[in-house]
Amino acid sequence: MHEQSSRRYDLDWLRTIAIWLLVPFHSANVYAPHRWYLDSDTTSPILQYGLIDSLNPWHMPLLFLIAGAATGLTVHRQSNQAYRTARWHRLGIPLLVGWLAIVPIGQYFAALHHGTFTGSFWQFLPDYFASIPRTDWAGFTGEFAIAHLWFLAALWLYSLVLLPLFRFCHRPTGQQTLHNLATRFTQPGVILLIPCGTVLLLLPSLWIAGRALFYYAFIYAVGFLWITEPQFEMIIHRHRSIALILAGCCLVLPLGLYASGIATPNTLILDFLLYVCGSWYILLALWGYGRQYLSQPSSILTYWNEAGLPFYILHQPIMIGLGYDLLSLHLSILTGFTILSLGTFTLSLLIYEIAIRPIHIMRFLFGLKRVQR
Repeated sequence: MHEQSSRRYDLDWLRTIAIWLLVPFHSANVYAPHRWYLDSDTTSPILQYGLIDSLNPWHMPLLFLIAGAATGLTVHRQSNQAYRTARWHRLGIPLLVGWLAIVPIGQYFAALHHGTFTGSFWQFLPDYFASIPRTDWAGFTGEFAIAHLWFLAALWLYSLVLLPLFRFCHRPTGQQTLHNLATRFTQPGVILLIPCGTVLLLLPSLWIAGRALFYYAFIYAVGFLWITEPQFEMIIHRHRSIALILAGCCLVLPLGLYASGIATPNTLILDFLLYVCGSWYILLALWGYGRQYLSQPSSILTYWNEAGLPFYILHQPIMIGLGYDLLSLHLSILTGFTILSLGTFTLSLLIYEIAIRPIHIMRFLFGLKRVQR
């Protein structure tokens, strides 16, 4: 096994695309027939099944997979203390800043929308922070919440808890163990059977704060293993086509079953099975085809490798605030969804460009490196 340290532009592209997709994905939730921070009076099955349900099995897993791979490319170059310090600056500080200063903005508009509060933002804050002792960390009706920043919290936790595993995999004994493990997957089709063992990680009894955190930890570790042992990349390359076909089946099959009446949405066993299989096969296909077609550098990547984290932190509160005003205009679903998506994307980038990117202290608070002049 050789050390990998070069920039993986294919993974940068996949992460950037996943970040872009956050905006239409979350905008669609406003018009979906389920509980969210904002609920439109009119809903769209097309947005629910065509966008939300199509992205949901693989979107966040892809971000965790790439984060694990990024750890695999860098952890061997840092001491334990340097690694923990870097994780604190990159994830811990932005998490706290976003949790305490950014998320409350979105929660305020959610509270206004659901009628759980009336008054100014400054009047809202004392009540908001007084609602900290709770078990529902989503806070769809405006209570204290971690909201979309659960992703940063999970990443920070995984990066620290799994550090001993990462260290072991870079020692001679660990390298040999990982090589032997990869060898077991060289047989045709074996890597496609992984969902049979991971479906249990999605059982609701193993969820924490409404999230399948054990499953995401597994995906994060998989990203590390795939990037660390070259055999895995060769195996993925050989299976990328069949994985893509199987992924398409997992996405299309439930729509056919629901339309025919054979099954209904939220059928527990069927949903779990198709979710975990679809997630795994799409990740295999994206990794395999991404490596083949997305390995070119670009100025777009240079920009978004830095802008991605602040954009992620900003986008949801901006969306909730903008969506709150848009819903009062009673626009059509298509018009509202389009304006909400484009408006959120534009405003998030503008705030990043004006208030974060050029200001040293703001760069520090949002996990960015200091600009060398």
